[in-house]
Amino acid sequence: MEDGDVILLATDGIFDNVPTSLLVDQISSNMDAKDDESPSTSSPLAKDLEEDADARFARSCEEAAVRLQQCANSIALIARKLSQDPNFLSPFAKNARNAGIANVRGGKEDDITVLLATIKVQKMEEAGFRQDKDESSSGNRAQA
Repeated sequence: MEDGDVILLATDGIFDNVPTSLLVDQISSNMDAKDDESPSTSSPLAKDLEEDADARFARSCEEAAVRLQQCANSIALIARKLSQDPNFLSPFAKNARNAGIANVRGGKEDDITVLLATIKVQKMEEAGFRQDKDESSSGNRAQA
């Protein structure tokens, strides 16, 4: 796993109704919005330049949590709407057709639960840790 990766856990109410490509698009567009929405340092809304690394990291985590919640809400709403569309060729309907069940179409109303998480990594240098020169090759210890 890497910084910024997103983990999606969901019930079949999501996967039976929302195509994978739409899930990827929703998550990508929502998580990429962070770069467009972050204030520049010249903005009156920008935080003090002297803000410490821990505070910046905490703020970054809070912003990610808000974006994840918005994205999860959006995915759940899409799934609900598609599950009630009798003309939509849902992933469930496609799988039923592939299994030999003809004339299946529409969504499949079911439980809808979405859980999103993201990986946030704070580099040791940003957290105020430094590595001793003689231990730099082993990477075993850090000091505050």
